[in-house]
Formats: sequence, C-alpha cells, structure tokens
Amino acid sequence: SLHVVLNVTASDAGSGLKPNFVVELTSPTGVSLQQWATFDSSGRSVVDFLLPRYAPTGAYVVNTVRLTDQAGNHSMSQPWLAQNPRAVQVVNPDGDSAAPAVSTFTLLAVYDPQTHRPKIVIKGLALDALSGLSGAYVRFSSPEGLTLDAPWMPITPLGAGRFSFEDYKALPTGFTPGIYRVDYLFVQDAAGNRTTLGSEL
Repeated sequence: SLHVVLNVTASDAGSGLKPNFVVELTSPTGVSLQQWATFDSSGRSVVDFLLPRYAPTGAYVVNTVRLTDQAGNHSMSQPWLAQNPRAVQVVNPDGDSAAPAVSTFTLLAVYDPQTHRPKIVIKGLALDALSGLSGAYVRFSSPEGLTLDAPWMPITPLGAGRFSFEDYKALPTGFTPGIYRVDYLFVQDAAGNRTTLGSEL
C-alpha cells in the first residue's frame, strides 16, 4: 500500500472544533481522493492517507481540509490553502495514469413481462490494461426531462484488459413513450482515472 503522511493543526476560538474532519487530495490526473481523520484534544492530527495501489506518480495537491465546529459551521480551508499550498510528490512504479477507454456502449428498450412496462438494458465494453476497470455509471433523461441513473453497474473481467458492464433500469409506472437520451457515461479504473462521455455517445 502507498501512504502519504500529513500533519494537520487547526483551532476554533468560538465553539471549538469537532474532532472528525476530511482531507481531500487531488491526484496528478485530477481525481479527488478523500479520507476521514481525527484531531486530538489540542487540535492536532497525523493523517495516514492511504492511496490506491495503482495511484499514478506525480504531485498530490491538498485541495481541501473540511472542518466543522461545534456550532455546525463548515470550512473547506481553501483561502488558507491558496496562501499556503501543500503538495506531496509520490513515486509509484505500478502507477496507472491512463484512463479507461469505452469500446462499445448500447441502450436497448425491452418489454418486461413481470412489470408490464419497458426496461432499458445497458451494455458496454471498456478497456483498461493496467489497474483494471472498477466502475461504470450512466445517466439518461426521459422525453419529459426526468433523470434516470444506473449507478455502479456490475463489472465482468473478460481478460486481456477487457471488461464488460451490464445492467438495466426499469421505467416507472406512467412512463412517457419516446426517446430516452444519454446525458453521460463514465467509466473508472482502480487507480481512480475516469473517462466521461456525453453527447458523442
């Protein structure tokens, strides 16, 4: 495992800090990585930030430190970070900085005899030779503009860096016939690299 150690100190002169907070790093490929941490009674924390096995080599920038006080006020710490930028250089021989590629993608409406209405079957094939595909997510819109999601579809490894994903979305009662359009599809690998496709699908 890859670890980045961060020392964080904070204070709140009013109601006092809540002990739990979130540190967010931005990877060299622009992926947001977040981890919870805890302050001690003096407002100090040593954060042992665990990176993915295939995290790419490069600079990991501290993007936000998300603090909350006992009164419920929130801070992302971005003004302080803008004046005091922090980054950690990581070298990972197994690093994967290449995003997965979508090879094929189809939507097909079929009649579901159990619900007596259509369902949309989603199928696709993606390529990722190093860390492997970890997730696929599609959002589409109904003819009247309602949003339908098929989040984190099941992934099947096919070998040689090929992965299929398939799921279905049952249309609600009172669905509107017509054209259902894809808003976006994204696929993500185990290193957190992501490819997002929209109107070009």
